[in-house]
Amino acid sequence: MTEKFTPEQQKQLDELSEQFDQLLEKHQGHPIIKAALAVCTTEEGLPWRPKLQPEAIKYLEDILVECDKDGTIGWATHGLIAVANYLDSKKAGMVAYEILNLANNTVIKYDLVERQEKAKRDWAKRQDKGQKEAIAATGGESKVANAPKLGEKPPPGTVKGGALGPKRRI
Repeated sequence: MTEKFTPEQQKQLDELSEQFDQLLEKHQGHPIIKAALAVCTTEEGLPWRPKLQPEAIKYLEDILVECDKDGTIGWATHGLIAVANYLDSKKAGMVAYEILNLANNTVIKYDLVERQEKAKRDWAKRQDKGQKEAIAATGGESKVANAPKLGEKPPPGTVKGGALGPKRRI
């Protein structure tokens, strides 16, 4: 049952929608957050459905398939977890569980834990390679300066704490 809104009500809804979009952008939230919250509300726009419709779950699963294709599946899953936490804080009951269950199933279905670990390993390899190339470009080795031990002579070029500026009384 779809109700018609007065022009003032429609304007207010449009403004709220725009504010929500701005908050999503500001906080770098995935667009699936808005879709998930929309399917959790009733046809009258009231929170919260007692249970998600199978079509709603299918709709969100279809969005997740597209997210996998465009590489935002992890971000989208994080958004679903955020929605589930929000719904749980609002005592939404079963819909919070269903959204969390969808997020959990997504992690399993798309093997997101292994994909994340692989991305971390690849990043570490790239960082290591970049560091080695930088060292080779300078013709030196990576040296870390350590403070001398008590009684040892400090390495040349060492700055003493008192030599950094004029002495001041504290």
